[in-house]
Amino acid sequence: MNEKDISKITQLKSIKLPVSEISAQTKFEIDALKIELNSALKKAIVSTTDQKTLLAIEALKEAQSKAEVPNPSGFLLKSIKQGWVPSGILKNKEAK
Repeated sequence: MNEKDISKITQLKSIKLPVSEISAQTKFEIDALKIELNSALKKAIVSTTDQKTLLAIEALKEAQSKAEVPNPSGFLLKSIKQGWVPSGILKNKEAK
């Protein structure tokens, strides 16, 4: 491999996931919460449905309304991975 070939190589760590894969509504909600999209959170968001992500965001908002959430980004990531929903949705389902 010569110097010309080496200059064409892109390091994997410099490649970013395209934000365009995240819906406008999800991006708006995340921006409103002032959460920085790290690579793990981006990956979780693009690998699940928009509905599940938005429910996870609502679960975060509910948690923030009750107490301080020291790591909103981490909370949201765990919420997406574990499929958390706001407790209000669960109460409505149980009432039916």
